[in-house]
Amino acid sequence: MNGVAMEAVKAEQPQPASELSREAWQRFIEAGFLACDAGLHSMATALFADLVKLRTDIPQLVIYQAMAHLQCGNVVEAEAVLSALRQRFPDSQMAKAVFAVCRMLLDEPDGAGLLDEVIADGSERDAVEWAQLFVEQARRQSRAVPTPALPLEGMEFFRHFNRK
Repeated sequence: MNGVAMEAVKAEQPQPASELSREAWQRFIEAGFLACDAGLHSMATALFADLVKLRTDIPQLVIYQAMAHLQCGNVVEAEAVLSALRQRFPDSQMAKAVFAVCRMLLDEPDGAGLLDEVIADGSERDAVEWAQLFVEQARRQSRAVPTPALPLEGMEFFRHFNRK
């Protein structure tokens, strides 16, 4: 190969992940969310997992990976990913908030308390807003009035509809 061709090959080598622009990272993240929105959950979780491998120093990427797991119903996987993240970044309130939602979805009693802790801490605005959203959702679900069961047998069935 001549010198000009070698220079062209060197110029086309991909940049290391640490040198990618903020805009490039944003586009990768948007692609993951678009994949989730399109129902391509396995693609989204794989993309976020790959991004996490490239930049282990950005906890938000792990949170996005967990959110993709949650969207496709893989609560156990999301909890495992977040549990490991919380050990590495114990001060991340967003990781704590998403972990709390996982705990609530798994019917674990500590989930609501963790959300209350995030709200009380107040150091990460996005985490507080996310926690408040899920606390309010839980309140709405607990206030839902169960519909009375319809009578299914005999004269009670007919009386029920005759009263209406």
